[in-house]
Amino acid sequence: MDRALDKDNLQIKPDSFAQAAVSANKRLKKENDLDYLKRQLKLYAAAVYMAEDFNRAESASNKKLKHDQVNRLQEKLIERRLD
Repeated sequence: MDRALDKDNLQIKPDSFAQAAVSANKRLKKENDLDYLKRQLKLYAAAVYMAEDFNRAESASNKKLKHDQVNRLQEKLIERRLD
């Protein structure tokens, strides 16, 4: 699975993730071509949306974490000024 990884934020490339999911999804015995392709397409779309949702959640989580860290740092600075 191809992903962009930096120190603070994990981001999954939706297309690469979906392609990996589809390639791992084997054709069922006695499954006709149309049903197989429909299932593959549904899986691809679901995997893209799942990766995009993950990326949004990861980004939002990191923003909140950074915001919380800044607030704690500000509190410490204020405390030291008052001492």
